[in-house]
Amino acid sequence: MTADLETYRAAREAPRSLLTLVRPDAVVALYIALLLTFWINYPLVAVVRVTDLVILGAATIWLLRGRLRVGVPGLLILCFFAIYFCSLIAGPLIYEKINILRIVFVYKYAVPFILLAIFLRHKIFAHQLDMLIRLNILIFLVLSVFVYVHIAVHLFTSISLPWRPSFPLTKLDEGESTDSHLYSAYLANGLVFLVLAQYYKLVRFRLVTILGITAVCVGALFLTGSRNGILSFAVTMVIFFVIATVARGSRGEAFIRPSHVLVGLCGSAALMSVLLFFADTIQLGETIDALILRIVEIDLNDHSFIARVDKLISAFTEVVDQGPVVIGIGMLAAEITWYDSSIASLLLVGGIFGLILFCVAIMVFVANLSRVARQNQRNGEFMMVVMLIINYVIANLITEFFLVTRSVVPFVVNLCLIVNLIYVPRMQLSQKAS
Repeated sequence: MTADLETYRAAREAPRSLLTLVRPDAVVALYIALLLTFWINYPLVAVVRVTDLVILGAATIWLLRGRLRVGVPGLLILCFFAIYFCSLIAGPLIYEKINILRIVFVYKYAVPFILLAIFLRHKIFAHQLDMLIRLNILIFLVLSVFVYVHIAVHLFTSISLPWRPSFPLTKLDEGESTDSHLYSAYLANGLVFLVLAQYYKLVRFRLVTILGITAVCVGALFLTGSRNGILSFAVTMVIFFVIATVARGSRGEAFIRPSHVLVGLCGSAALMSVLLFFADTIQLGETIDALILRIVEIDLNDHSFIARVDKLISAFTEVVDQGPVVIGIGMLAAEITWYDSSIASLLLVGGIFGLILFCVAIMVFVANLSRVARQNQRNGEFMMVVMLIINYVIANLITEFFLVTRSVVPFVVNLCLIVNLIYVPRMQLSQKAS
């Protein structure tokens, strides 16, 4: 398919030199490299993983090209980083202490914006987007099935593994903490991508197939034992259901066909019956019970909940009561490293100004994208972008996942694939095809 050649003509008019020539195939290669490596949780040196090497290599080439062009959202983010570096310097001077190892957080904060700048600056062709969307879903399905593999290995073999799943190649022994909460957030965002891609016909599975796939993925989400992913997915789907129902109702259309509801109910009942029979037959023991209880029990005295509240209060105390509230105190002088809340972390490194700039940049980006979506008749894809952002924001209210590559990389990939698709006019595609 070459229907979008005119749309991306500007992207192909790069100066022909070794450092400035970046063709769509190079960007596609970066997408593929990230999809094939983001889940590898094996540190090569200290906290450096394979994905970090891919990102640093891509960032180096991008910077050497020397063609930085930013819009309003980009300017706001640059202002945020200006405040970030001011707090980085001011914090140690005010508190007279410094943890130099936390300088790595400069890279962590920069990762999502480096990837966004590369992916959104260089457009790719429609047939390449279609291939990448399918590859993205395939990897998501593989990682969903891996949850079941992890549980099975833990239950039925002598291999020592934690009872809660982790990303592949995680070096953990029995009893150690896992990154299951991170896994859960990834599965939640991937589920939103999968369900809406099917709904807006970016992929076309048969009804029975998509119901079966969704059931397997939802089961994997529950087996992580993390309430974060389940909550973010559920809230996102409720918001989408309300918006889609109102939108389709205003056009006199049904949001969901009765036959789909019947098949969904029957499939869910059958799946639950099989799982209950399976669990009773092989006596899964305490592992599954512990996973389910961790999800359904709501205990305000829970250690995890109390720790998050204490860290949030600590961040507000450090910035508002003791430090420069306007720009924050920076990571180098902070009392602790992880505050389990993106609001707390952003307030710490950017103060009130930084937090506001960060939020405004997201809103301006979404507003600009909505205009392009209307022009190109891509309202469905725009709804996907909004739901992906809502899902990720909800997850990050509880833990700062955007500072971990295993979380932010697949989110940025999900986001940029759909954003790039929005820039392909639907009318132009239909005209070319005819």
